[in-house]
Amino acid sequence: MGVFQITSKSAVTTPAVTDELLIQQSAITKKTVQVFNSMNGFDAATGMAGTNLLVGRQGTDNVKITLTQLIAYLQTATWSQVGSGLNISGLNIPVMCSLNSTDIAFVDEHTQDLRCYRFNGTTWSQVGSALSFATFDGTQLCKLNSTDIALEYGYGGNGYLRYYRFDGSTWYQVGSTLTITGAGAVGLCQLNSTDIAYVDGGLDELRCYRFNGSTWSQVGSALSITGNINYPTLAKMNTTDVAFIDTTLDELRCYRFNGSTWSQVGSGLSIAGVGFAGMDYLSDNIIVFIDSANDDLRCYRFDGSNWAEIFTELNIPNISDGCLCALDNNTIAITDQALSALNEELRTYRLSV
Repeated sequence: MGVFQITSKSAVTTPAVTDELLIQQSAITKKTVQVFNSMNGFDAATGMAGTNLLVGRQGTDNVKITLTQLIAYLQTATWSQVGSGLNISGLNIPVMCSLNSTDIAFVDEHTQDLRCYRFNGTTWSQVGSALSFATFDGTQLCKLNSTDIALEYGYGGNGYLRYYRFDGSTWYQVGSTLTITGAGAVGLCQLNSTDIAYVDGGLDELRCYRFNGSTWSQVGSALSITGNINYPTLAKMNTTDVAFIDTTLDELRCYRFNGSTWSQVGSGLSIAGVGFAGMDYLSDNIIVFIDSANDDLRCYRFDGSNWAEIFTELNIPNISDGCLCALDNNTIAITDQALSALNEELRTYRLSV
């Protein structure tokens, strides 16, 4: 969650239900409540000791609100564009990941190079020089830290997993390339600074790979995902859990890695007619999601057992192969291959109330 400031709420002194029940039934967590209070200048624990009250502000005056009111207020959260877009003409199957709250790593198959873009709060611009590739197909990438990424590309029926670093002006490879025989369309996401989750649509497997500073190697065993998965997408949720979806199964799922094996957690959520999807993690088990069939930017929350959609959707017409990444817990970067002038732009959207 981001930091929200209440602007018009009345004092309420008789809560109808308990804090714990409200937390369980909503996208709100104790951490969210504590952050809300502390960032509004109040004790971090205020309202979490059975009173069911939170403190907010109306101008310079203090007001008290219930968790019920806060939940209703946050559920009206909507997406809106921040600043202007940057036109990147001729986009073809773009992919990107955040490096920090302002910078992203970016690749597309039209220019076939790896670049860094920065958002200054108003506009996007390229930072440093691009690193060109001789040839690649079906590229995916994910963040490892604020300078380093994992990048996988396909060629000749195999996948090639590499580690790249950005020094602020140039990109360069670190260590050696791992060839993954028979890899199809893949999805990547970070688990921690050395480990990635890797789902392979050629072999229909979910695996973990680790980089030791010079080479990649598989960690633990693979999990076979039945159903001929195709064009899969992964998003990190924490150091053990990932969100997964693909264009065949049309089901949003959570998978967990215990250090040696993968297993599904809870039940999946059917999202009818999913096309090429882009998603990333925001916070509090919430992911942001878009796909080419539904054209709607939306959020889903996993409560440990089930997925549910939250917040208000934003329609972005003519999504073909949209990709996105989270810059912080309520701001994303998004773009798409060229179906319209809008979709050719690298843009920023923020979730606010």
